[in-house]
Amino acid sequence: MNKFLFCNGIYSFLEDYYVFKQKGTLKEAYQFLNSYDNVSGYDTDEFRSSLNENCTENNIRVAILSSDFLGVYPKEYAGSLVATLEGYSLGIDNSKKETLEKNDAYILQKTMDQHMDRDYLEIYGTLDNGCVCLLRMPLESIRENVRISSQFLAYFSLFSILVSIVLITWLSNQITKPIKELTELSKRMAELDFDVKYTRGGENEIGQLGEHFNKMSENLEYAFSELKTANNELQRDGEQKTQIDEMRKEFLSNVSHELKTPLTSISGYAELIETGLAGENEVQRFASE
Repeated sequence: MNKFLFCNGIYSFLEDYYVFKQKGTLKEAYQFLNSYDNVSGYDTDEFRSSLNENCTENNIRVAILSSDFLGVYPKEYAGSLVATLEGYSLGIDNSKKETLEKNDAYILQKTMDQHMDRDYLEIYGTLDNGCVCLLRMPLESIRENVRISSQFLAYFSLFSILVSIVLITWLSNQITKPIKELTELSKRMAELDFDVKYTRGGENEIGQLGEHFNKMSENLEYAFSELKTANNELQRDGEQKTQIDEMRKEFLSNVSHELKTPLTSISGYAELIETGLAGENEVQRFASE
């Protein structure tokens, strides 16, 4: 449905544009006929050659009558176009018309030939040399060109959309893949894995950001290594301090034990002497021991 509306919109626009352009072509052809001041000029090889260049190649048929309704061009046959021009001049034509432009010299109009069942774009007017003329272009050829052009534009637009989708997808991948790699890199760095590196490179902003990530990873790895070394040294110092404390405690315990036995004996004899229970001989024997 959308495709139909799109094609229909293109067709309508192109037909209006083609009609606008062909109106200019018809007016140029009219000016070409009006450039001949003398009626005899229409019967020359130069005129026929120029007419072929200006009109025939643009699918424009031409009929010219003198002021007394004698055939000026073409002379060799009457033809339906000449009959139509006579009818216009006598005011006896009943075909359907749509006036597009009108001035004192000519009328530019759309008309439908009921006998031929065809639509035409035409100029009917009076030339400065007194002749009347009718220039007619079939709208069917315009519509055929419009139809072909609209189909081409529709297919070209569809092709352009597909190409655009492919290009956008490719460009998106070129942008998102480095970003995903940087995201994974930052995640592993957060887990203290500093061996990962950004490998895509590039001179754009993402490539420069990747290089900065690599430098940051190297600096963090160095700082983390220094921190581990300092922590190990601190741990060794702590272990040495604990070992020294244990040795000090053991030394004090041994000294206390060694001093405790003689002190106990001395304390006991001192109590005996104080109470008079030990004699002089016992004291001397204890001292000798």
